[in-house]
Order: sequence, then C-alpha cells, then structure tokens
Amino acid sequence: MACNFGWDWGPTLVTSGIWRPIGLESWSVARLAEVRPLAEVTEAGDGRVTVHVRAERAADRPLTVEVTAGGLAHALGALPEGETGTAVTLDVPRPELWWPRGRGPQPLYELTVRLADPSSGATLDTWRRRIGFRSIRLDTADGAFTLVVNNEPIFVKGFNWIPDDCFPHRVTRERLAERFDQACLAGANLLRVWGGGLYESEEFYDLADERGLLVWQDFPFACAAYPEEGPFAAEVEAEAREHVTRLASHPSLALWCGNNENLEGYAEWGWRERLGGRSWGAGFYHGLLPSIVAELDPTRPYWPGSPYSGEPGLRPNDPDRGTIHIWDVWNTRDYTHYASYRPRFVAEFGFQGPPAYATLRRAVTDRPLTPESPGVLHHQKADDGNGKLMRGLAGHLPVPSDFDDWHYLTQLNQARAMAFGVAHLRSLAPGAWARSSGSSTTAGRSRPGPPWTATAGASPCGTPCAARSPTACSSSPAWTRRAASRRSPWSTTPPGPGPGSSR
Repeated sequence: MACNFGWDWGPTLVTSGIWRPIGLESWSVARLAEVRPLAEVTEAGDGRVTVHVRAERAADRPLTVEVTAGGLAHALGALPEGETGTAVTLDVPRPELWWPRGRGPQPLYELTVRLADPSSGATLDTWRRRIGFRSIRLDTADGAFTLVVNNEPIFVKGFNWIPDDCFPHRVTRERLAERFDQACLAGANLLRVWGGGLYESEEFYDLADERGLLVWQDFPFACAAYPEEGPFAAEVEAEAREHVTRLASHPSLALWCGNNENLEGYAEWGWRERLGGRSWGAGFYHGLLPSIVAELDPTRPYWPGSPYSGEPGLRPNDPDRGTIHIWDVWNTRDYTHYASYRPRFVAEFGFQGPPAYATLRRAVTDRPLTPESPGVLHHQKADDGNGKLMRGLAGHLPVPSDFDDWHYLTQLNQARAMAFGVAHLRSLAPGAWARSSGSSTTAGRSRPGPPWTATAGASPCGTPCAARSPTACSSSPAWTRRAASRRSPWSTTPPGPGPGSSR
C-alpha cells in the first residue's frame, strides 16, 4: 500500500509477502468462480436482488443455480451445457430497509447461492453472504455533494480511515470492532477508506454493515501520478474488477471514488510541467474505473476523486462545488480560519497534536524527554510539524515551559481546533442542505507520534473527546477518519501536499 512508503503520519516500512489466507481447494464438475449480488429497492418498496453468477467448469453438462434470501424468497436459474454465466433475480416483498447509523435499523438477510448437478442432485458449491436492502444515490445538482439513502439526504459525519497497522496481517476482527465502536462513540456515520491504503478485509465491511457505518471506498491511488500504459493498466483493471465484485453484497458500501488528491496534484502541484505530456492516471479516474463500476455495480455512485468539483475543467478544490480538502488550516493558518469556509462537502480536514502520554512513552525512551529530543523528532514526520504545533498555540494558549506543558497544551489546542471546525461545519447544515452536507476528519493508529488522528498507537488522542461533545459532533460531517488502520501520527512526508506539507 502507498502509505508504507512513508507519509506525514506514519513510518516508511515497505512490506512484501503473502499476508491473507491462502490454500488449495479441490473440486469436480464445476465450482462458483464469482458471485455478484446487486440489491435494490423498487419504487413500491419491494426488494430485488439480481445475483450474477459465473461458474468454472471441469465438465460440460447442464447445471442449476439455486438462490435463497433469508427464508423470504427462492429462485432457480440454469446454466445450460457449455455456459459459464447467468443471472438470477429474487423479489423480496416489503423487506425491512437498511439505514445508516442514527437513521434506523440495519437488518441483514442471509443470501445463499447453491450450484448443483441436476443429474445427481449433488451440491457442487455453495456461497453465502449477508445483504441489506436500501437505495443510494449521489445528489450533485448545482454543485452539491449529498448522499441520499432511501430517498433521505444524509448529513455525513465521518472519519478518513487509514490502515490500522503498518503490518496488516496483525489486524483482527476484534481490533477492527474496537475502532468501529470508537467511531460510533464519536458520532460518526461514515468511514472513508482512504486511497493511500488498501481494500479492507471482509470483516471490515461486515462490521460496517452491522453498525450502520456508510463506507466511501477510494480506489487505491493517492498523491502520485500513475502510468496508464503497458501491463500496469491491465493490473489496475483486473484489481478493480475483483474488488468491485467482491464488495457488491455490502449495504454499507455507499460510494466508489477514483483517487485521493491526484486530480488536485495535476492541476495545482506542478505535476503537469514535470510530467511533460506523459500519462498520470486521468484515463483511470474518468474512463476505466467509472466504466467498471457502471458495468459491475450500477447500484452505487462513482466520483472521480477527492477533492473534485464535478467537472474535469474546474479547479478541483473549489468550496462551492463537490468535495474539498482543507489543509491551509494547520499548514499556514490559525484554526479560526475554518469559520471562513462555506463548503459543500469537506472530505478531509484536521489538526495535529501529540498522542496520549502512555502511547508516546511506549515508543520513545529519550531522557530527558523534550519536544526536540531525537525520538520525538523521529516520529514527527510532518513538514515543520513541531513548528506548526507551536505557532498554532499563538493567541489561544500560553507558551509551554517544559515538556509536560508542551504535551498538554498542544493536545488541548488540537481538541479545541477540531471542536471549532466541527461546530462550524455543523452550523451550516440545519435548513441549509443546499450548502453543506458533510465533512470528514482524521482518526488514526499505526504507531505513536503527533497525529491528525482520533487514535494513535493503542490509545485515543485528544481529538475524540472534542468530537464527542454535543457542540462538536451530534450531527456534523466533520469527523471522517483518515486513519484507522495503519498510519501513525508521526510519519514520513507524503508524496504530495497532504496535511503535513504546505500547499
């Protein structure tokens, strides 16, 4: 994943190897190679699931496909001799609808697909997942960016999710459940799986389904130019097809997004001149990826990137249109500058602060411990991070006299900065849906250091307390984690102007 090559919140730890389950499976006659269920809600309120099935054969003979949904509906399909693909449609009368957290329950129905040999009645293969019934669309009229679920607009309160560990094989379902509970406690209703990480595990999306947390899924492209020629393009297509198919069953999955900050990078970070006419990924974000989503998952919206203003010719980070990322606050401006923004949707913003003292001490053994001691500086990967922490105190809190003061005051300033930003963004929502419909901040983990995140290492940072306050979080979109899985607040400089570098 891109972030393991170094970011402004995490270390450079490039990994390689097989880290997810692997094995050998034997089969005869035929097996289920691919199952892609697309669940919808009709205008009459009934559920409909179209189950696309692809079989791999070892023998040419007729096969049957049996589909059941939670004991509520049953349908049969046929795979004639020589055929490998079919689609079976199930109608479920008036199912309970799946809702985002805070809007209603999250009923899930077990979907079972059975591949059988009709000549013997033998079951050849079985596939099971849970599905939910809900409609979802993205309202972009007049520059808006509003997720609409079951015909109700949702004010997003989110976190940008980064991988929960630099070594992803160490992430368990129990650890993910703890992170999700922390997000719920902070008032979140959405997690954005950030494009510098990875496609998450089945456990991740299962937990999101259960807890009613919407998932915004970035394709894994972030802060870099990507070639569109040769074998790389074929790999991109194959990977995208695999994961769009794999995740189709999850009702929590709300949006596919092409990339993180690459459109802005090309338009505003000097990439155009440095590339000298070479490809950089635009064909993926505006061509290949939306075509794959339209073909394999037409039930969900696609957005080319974030930030993005809705049309290729427009400035990507325009507060009046689409999604924006706010990083002038923290990099160059005081947090009170949040009040000058009236955005449509903030997909990223944040403010750095040190982690809990116990977390810091588990990683740093410097004696004496100071803001400038070697271990502390090693974990501070943001460009001029400590300087920005000190400048951020000006006009708000006194100058620290020792390490304990520095640790307390910079944490407190982070909490106040985030509470201020969240409260302002929330204030734009009541009665003003046409103006603002969501925001996202940072919540990370990975290793101890000064983060923009709600958790760092094993412990919560100062930010979540501010987010849980009624002023900061009860219905605002300002909490989208950009960290949750494998990033740490003290990391290396990113390949482009993320939060740790000036824009």
